[in-house]
Amino acid sequence: MMRGRTTELGKRRIPTAGYGRLDAGENAGDHSRSTQIATIQEFVKNSEELEYIDTYFDLNFAETDFQRPDFIRMMDDVRRKKIGCIVVKDLSRFGRNFLEAGYYIETIFPFLGIRLISVSDHFDSSRKKDMDELTVSMKKMAASLFSRELSRKIWDSFQEKKQKGLAGGNFAPFGYLRNPQTLRNEVDPEMALYVQLIYQWKLLGASFGDIAERLELLGVPTPRQRLYQLGLVKTPQEGKWNVSTLRVILSNQTYVGDTVSNKTSQALFAGQEKVLVAPKDWIITPHTHPAIIARDDFERVQELNGERAERIRQGRLGSRKKRRPQKDELQGLVYCAECGARMEYERLPYSVPEEKKIGYYVCKAPDMTKACRGHRIAERVLKTWLCGQRPPQGVGESGAQSGDPAAGSESAGNLRKSVPDFDASYSYIKRITVSNENELGVEWKERRIDL
Repeated sequence: MMRGRTTELGKRRIPTAGYGRLDAGENAGDHSRSTQIATIQEFVKNSEELEYIDTYFDLNFAETDFQRPDFIRMMDDVRRKKIGCIVVKDLSRFGRNFLEAGYYIETIFPFLGIRLISVSDHFDSSRKKDMDELTVSMKKMAASLFSRELSRKIWDSFQEKKQKGLAGGNFAPFGYLRNPQTLRNEVDPEMALYVQLIYQWKLLGASFGDIAERLELLGVPTPRQRLYQLGLVKTPQEGKWNVSTLRVILSNQTYVGDTVSNKTSQALFAGQEKVLVAPKDWIITPHTHPAIIARDDFERVQELNGERAERIRQGRLGSRKKRRPQKDELQGLVYCAECGARMEYERLPYSVPEEKKIGYYVCKAPDMTKACRGHRIAERVLKTWLCGQRPPQGVGESGAQSGDPAAGSESAGNLRKSVPDFDASYSYIKRITVSNENELGVEWKERRIDL
């Protein structure tokens, strides 16, 4: 029979237990045994409803395990009606297994007529508002735990597929079809020929641009367009064959019959976002499906790709070294009027000696499908135009329109000779903008360019 002293108004006080817990290896601090007990006892002392009868404290037991000696002793006293209320410093001291803790708070304690109070959380199970808020929190916690567990199971499934050499990703590479039953790649007879042509053209010395142009002339669908033809995507992606697409095809080991996985890793349940994995940690399973490209041809293409990448790297490095002492007077001011991307200064072509290179502002549209990507204007042409070195209307034997620096101008004629693609550069002036021309300063309106 539950007993307790009565208040001044004659109302019986509730026999109250103080419960605390400290994990093994946990830094005590504010959670030390003395701090927890003192907090609980002070709270009960200031309450007109509660009467403190005993302390229950578990030390060095797992935070998620409710099989703790003093917790079991306390629950036995609850069942013997010795306790009507349990007070904890905060809910984490009651237990960090929120699902099981929630089951005690929402189901077991109400059934046994037990009131639970958390001092620091200002929680009192006798208040309906507190219980409603706790229920919502528990549901959110359960959903979060379920999501994490589901994420872990999906991750485990992917890891198992990788170890078995099963193809990953939503779609097979261009030139293959994905068998939905076996999850293996099978040859797409209509497109495999073009994959072989791409590799042969590369081995014969064709550039990425040449290969893309040939594929366009043959009317070969891009990988995205092929997926649309197969009914695997709802909308075809507009655009043409480009360097980015060809680079992927010409470096994909899948074409020699191997399955390459674990190129990226993601474990949401562990808080890990998608990251690239070093090639040494890739999982390569050989001979999992029919090859389209001979292995020695593939390896030779990788050598050519590496040589090209190194030439470009060295060329850009040399260009940067050359540009360091130079001042880019239009830095951050020139933008493409078609896509809005900032045009970057480059000295081209990379493959020629520095003294033969010409400075250009090049459109670096982030979208590879943009037609303006790669369009460029010679630095000297742009600066000449900005300086206003243009003949009056009607001047020039060719009868050129006003604003053409190439018409009726001896200096512009010299410029035309020194810039191989002068006409293309000047025509592109109509498709570029200069951000805030006021930033150029008065000196630009007064200076002249030495042609």
